[in-house]
Amino acid sequence: AEVDWCGGHGVPESICTRCNKDLIAGFQEKGDWCKEHGLPESQCIACNPDLEAKFKAMAPKDGKGGSHDDHDHDKHDH
Repeated sequence: AEVDWCGGHGVPESICTRCNKDLIAGFQEKGDWCKEHGLPESQCIACNPDLEAKFKAMAPKDGKGGSHDDHDHDKHDH
């Protein structure tokens, strides 16, 4: 079964405006839009840091989402 999760952007795929540009108008109509970052305000972790924990908690625990990706950014073995 497809998990509703966009691993690249850390939000559910069904609301990922970066992958689904068609969603943008709907968020803008509701007034849920961060012009500065080009994201719905309800997904803008830059403006709302506490959202990060919320989305992390929603991420699938099957290894495709959250935790593995985080570690790669910190330590680069070159």
